[in-house]
Amino acid sequence: MGISARLSVCLLLLIVVTLCGSDVVRAAEEQDKPSSYLVYVGTYTQGRSKGKGIYRFRLDMASGALKPVGAPTEAVNPSFLALHPSGKFLYAVNETGAWEGRKNSGAVSAYAINAKTGDLTFLNRRLSRGGAPCHLSVDATGRSVHVANYSGGSVISFPIGSDGRLGAEASFFQHEGSSVTPRQKGPHAHCINLDAGNKFAFVADLGLDKVMIYRLDANSGKLTANTPAFAKLAPGSGPRHFAIHPDQKHAYVINEIASTVTVFNYDADRWKRRRRSRRCRRASREVRRRRKCSCIPRASFCTARIADTTASSRIGSIPQAAS
Repeated sequence: MGISARLSVCLLLLIVVTLCGSDVVRAAEEQDKPSSYLVYVGTYTQGRSKGKGIYRFRLDMASGALKPVGAPTEAVNPSFLALHPSGKFLYAVNETGAWEGRKNSGAVSAYAINAKTGDLTFLNRRLSRGGAPCHLSVDATGRSVHVANYSGGSVISFPIGSDGRLGAEASFFQHEGSSVTPRQKGPHAHCINLDAGNKFAFVADLGLDKVMIYRLDANSGKLTANTPAFAKLAPGSGPRHFAIHPDQKHAYVINEIASTVTVFNYDADRWKRRRRSRRCRRASREVRRRRKCSCIPRASFCTARIADTTASSRIGSIPQAAS
């Protein structure tokens, strides 16, 4: 993954958009909206990376300008961040291959957010039990955190206490297997995402060419293997990131190795691979290194980000894959 050679930025923007039928109500809401928002940025801090930890910025909604706020909160490789639904806590992976003498393990850190200043106060930390934790998600109730370990090829979940602290692990799963390319000699869990119903967790595993599926117990934060246990992608795809469309009927996977996007029909019990998208444009090896997939709410586009290049396809026009 070359984690010491890259700088990854995660922006958390606290914006809630409400669409109303009345122009009068909409105008009133526009007046009530804050003129700026606080943004948190995660970085890599080791090797050639120059980050210091978690940075804060103030985003001016009129000009789009970002202004630094205070000194960074020092942390080791907080490469991905997730906000608690209450807005009171922030969670960060510590993406390392070893942690305080523990081989093949990074960590997950919890912070309290000062409501007035946005300052972060460290609460506690838990081992991820897998190397290079690279992605995490907080469930909709704010009761649990779920983590994907890239080099460890595993996932782990932790309950969240009322004070925001991480409890002892609720569940852990070690993925097994491989696929066809040199980068796929073992599992590489690259992201973990929860559905809108807060019932399922989906893990894109680059090393297995699978999206692993788990059931979530929202009360305990525990994950259990689903039936079916995974959705299979074409050999050599290298799934990196996963997103469910706001209509809750389709899901999208950005494939890092093949530079493709795979589209699935989605419901609560059954998956069908529907079709494959156009290939993402290939500019250079450097450009192809980092990819992320996301769906724009209330829109008909799927966006694939490839380093500094973004390719978008209208969902209705994605070519049908050959069966």
